[in-house]
Amino acid sequence: MSIKKTVSIIAAVSLLLSIASCDKKTDPSETSAVQTGEKVSSDFPWFESKRITIDLGIEENVDAEYTDTKFAGVDDKYIVVVTTVYYKLLGDDNTVTDSDLQEYENSTTPIVSVFDRSKGETVKHINVKNDISVEGIIDVINYASGRITVTSLKYDASANKTTNIETDIDPLSGSVLDTRRIDGEVKDSVDRTYTVGKYRTEIIRDWNSWLESFTVRVISPDGNTKETEVNGNGTQIFSVNAVLPVTETTALICAETDKGIIYYTFDLEQGTAAPADHEEYKWLDTYIYGSLLSGTDGRTYYASPLGISRINLDKKALEMVFDYSWCNLNRQLLNFFYVAECTGDSFLLCGQKYQPGSFISNVKPEFMIYEFSRAAQNPHAGKTVLELYSSDGELDYTTADAVLKFNDTNSEYFIEVTDRYNLSKYSSTEQSAGNADEYEVYNLTVNSKKSEALAVDLINGKGPDILMNTSSFGLLNNPNFLADLTPYIGTLDSNKYFTNVIEGAKFDGALYQVPVTIAVDGIHTAPKYAGSSGVGFTTAEYEVFLRGALNGKDVIGDGQAVYFARLFSAERDLFIKGGKVDFTTPEFKELAQYVKDNAPQNSRAFGEVVNDSTIAEQEGRCAIYNSCLSISSYFSDTATLSGATAILGIPSSDGRGPLFSPRRSVAVSAQAKNIAACAEFVKMLLSDDVQMSFAMCDGLTVNRVALKQAAKTAVDYYNAGSNGTRKKYSEETVNDLEKVILNCSRMNSVDSEINLILIEEMPAYFLGQKDLDDVIKIAQDRVQKVLGERG
Repeated sequence: MSIKKTVSIIAAVSLLLSIASCDKKTDPSETSAVQTGEKVSSDFPWFESKRITIDLGIEENVDAEYTDTKFAGVDDKYIVVVTTVYYKLLGDDNTVTDSDLQEYENSTTPIVSVFDRSKGETVKHINVKNDISVEGIIDVINYASGRITVTSLKYDASANKTTNIETDIDPLSGSVLDTRRIDGEVKDSVDRTYTVGKYRTEIIRDWNSWLESFTVRVISPDGNTKETEVNGNGTQIFSVNAVLPVTETTALICAETDKGIIYYTFDLEQGTAAPADHEEYKWLDTYIYGSLLSGTDGRTYYASPLGISRINLDKKALEMVFDYSWCNLNRQLLNFFYVAECTGDSFLLCGQKYQPGSFISNVKPEFMIYEFSRAAQNPHAGKTVLELYSSDGELDYTTADAVLKFNDTNSEYFIEVTDRYNLSKYSSTEQSAGNADEYEVYNLTVNSKKSEALAVDLINGKGPDILMNTSSFGLLNNPNFLADLTPYIGTLDSNKYFTNVIEGAKFDGALYQVPVTIAVDGIHTAPKYAGSSGVGFTTAEYEVFLRGALNGKDVIGDGQAVYFARLFSAERDLFIKGGKVDFTTPEFKELAQYVKDNAPQNSRAFGEVVNDSTIAEQEGRCAIYNSCLSISSYFSDTATLSGATAILGIPSSDGRGPLFSPRRSVAVSAQAKNIAACAEFVKMLLSDDVQMSFAMCDGLTVNRVALKQAAKTAVDYYNAGSNGTRKKYSEETVNDLEKVILNCSRMNSVDSEINLILIEEMPAYFLGQKDLDDVIKIAQDRVQKVLGERG
């Protein structure tokens, strides 16, 4: 992919002001179910939840390494789950003997729990190893058609043969109903039975020819079984992702191949397959990579971070049937749950609840099952909807909890989460990157398209009210698009908050995007290598560092054009002020000269320089260039790099400190229905309890008190060896981390369109094709025009 060609294409589509003056029609798939500013009606969908508690049959005080519970199956009578208890393997001397391994194998056993839905209680536990005779190694346990099926694998080394053994068990009595042995090569079927009309369908893969074909097994209503091989005819078939009902006797089979997604129409009565017209079904391409579900009502459903939708083949559309905003449970929890059963009006979701990144042990994660049924009326009726958009399509656990709290406590407004600017709308699977430069241009291109779409809607008053995690969209840092939140946040106490982070997020004195948690972007190394500022390098100082400590091998692996754009973004405040562009300054020319003299024309290949602390240590390097994402990553990198406690700024004209990138940020539309109401949610994310939750989930919070308390907890957690490390940390490590954040200079909020212009224009100077002044004039005029078009 040509960098210049890509840049030219995306740079040609700006003209935001003229576009924004048009009455833009909104794609129906890009809207929330209730439009922002509308009132929630009493009959708008709402789902009540009921917790189902299953006794997992785990002995009290068991000395377990960890436990793992999986859903096995469900029908009208029973819910069946399987819990495996993994006992501790290492003895007191941390050694493992053959007898230890044998004892571990014997003691690690799956326990099947059967829950009777009508009685509302667990009615049976089956210890698969002790209660029944199962040969070989247990592979998987499923429940379907009223039977628990244990699939095990037995290998005969003398005959070099694997036997697949299927044992059917009665769920209530625990007795063995049937045993089937399949000698020879093991075949693998999907772990879900597809139902089309009155037919049951399975996809069978033979691993000897799995790229060439697949087999469709159909069980008809009278119990007869028919198998049909579907050959790829030269197409490599990687996976069969779904079987969708078209009619009572016809199915659509979706397969992923080396030639993209292909579809087959399958006649269940005749057992015949025929290629389907891809144009007819290409709208499904995006969804078959996700979680497709067969409903008990014979329909097909699609689970995403937003909720559960029903696939309507006739309308060629997804119909949202259970938005996770329509219940009172944490949407991130539901996102990671398994959808066990679904119809249009009721759903069964289950899974293990982990606290991601927290400094507590997850030895016994809580297994949860929730049953959702449609309520008679919506408890939030009468409230005005505020739309919250998240750029990555989902919310983390703590933010999702904050949304629930806001909705429960605010009597006038209700936040609904949407994802109308989904990544798939702005990226292409046909685009690829051969090196880091091309990958950066690809990301800039996607972000430019997304931010332009957002800007058009925002300026027309048709955008979301609250925007999460859009700090990388530098285009939006403009009063036409976003509200200045400074008056709502007020003056923060520098002893309690990292006020340098809040100030560093401002553009021309306005706070458009509020950092909630951050990452620190810079050069992780020992403090002794810092330039005269103590927090970063001037270009001259970095050149000395490059030639000396780095032995001429830069940890910043960009080629010249991307390298320059990166440096430019780090001190953009020197070159663009109040909407006016000035690239004629000595600082701009200094950056250009440094890049020309020190950076390679193109980035190195992927993998040539890996900014990983472990690899850096092995290679004897004293520094890495990376983004420190969390408390734990700082601890780990610092220990691995032999006490390298500093994260320094990249080369700049003034030796400024590292940048910070919000991992979570929040902004409010300048045209929001009620900016003050939206700002209440912003303040909630900065509150003590929410910030503490972020910190205990391993986040670098803007609340100093929360960060230090969580970091001290992390010191105790890691020093106790809970993560397997033998490194020792102390309060000094906590203080070093706090100092790193205090040294941050400004927010890394890239204006993709401006960077793309620089990436296109600056090589003419770097390659000696034009004088720097000539290049500056062209680039400055283009950037000024873009800013002028934005108003």
